Amino acid sequence: MTLALPFAAAAAAVARLSGLVHTYSDAITTLGSARADNLWAWDSDALGLDALQLHAYPDSPQPGDIDPFITPAEELDLQRAVILGEFRSQAPLDESLEKAIAGGYAGAWPWSFSGTDEYGRLDVAALRRFGARHPELVNPRFADAKVDF
Repeated sequence: MTLALPFAAAAAAVARLSGLVHTYSDAITTLGSARADNLWAWDSDALGLDALQLHAYPDSPQPGDIDPFITPAEELDLQRAVILGEFRSQAPLDESLEKAIAGGYAGAWPWSFSGTDEYGRLDVAALRRFGARHPELVNPRFADAKVDF
């Protein structure tokens, strides 16, 4: 029989790891909690997280899912910034990234870079369009990179 890890144990591990990251680097810490209705559990100062992650698949709703492209981050009523840690959208990729910015999300990481599922690889042209409009938000090396996701 497999038993779930108690939340208290997971929370202690997250807090310890966040503390180590903050002690030895300037990096932020985050945790992918998948569903919107799980974010509250990780929104605690005791855990040391700088941002929370929402995974959004509006084309396959599950209980607790939201569509972040119509739900602003502030409506989630959290203390921490929210990153779209994974997302899929029916809209063109650059439009989805624009909506994430307009919605107040701290970042957006589209699914999937590897292209190993039915959603395929990322649209590099759309990423380049977005990068041209928002050079302050992307790795400056991306503009000249020979990228083939």
